[in-house]
Amino acid sequence: MEAKIIEYLMDNGMTKFSGEFGTITATKRVSVKQPDTPENKALFYDWLKSKGDFDDMISVNSNKLTSYIKAELEIEGPGFIAPGLQEATVTRTVSYRKK
Repeated sequence: MEAKIIEYLMDNGMTKFSGEFGTITATKRVSVKQPDTPENKALFYDWLKSKGDFDDMISVNSNKLTSYIKAELEIEGPGFIAPGLQEATVTRTVSYRKK
């Protein structure tokens, strides 16, 4: 049912629907994995250095990495993959609030 609601909202260009009984909101969550090999870690670090962000990101925890890549996705667009990382996973969810 949740997948159908998300599909309906997306097909109609909506993220929220308010009705008599409450509001349904569709959200998306971006998740990024740490580099999985020493080679991929080196690629990722080289990329961060080229952007001037290496010092800020050198000890990247997963929440900071996800926030950083989420911002890059906004700039670069869907399908962007940072060197050394796997493609970000986007999960859509639905929440419901009663009136």
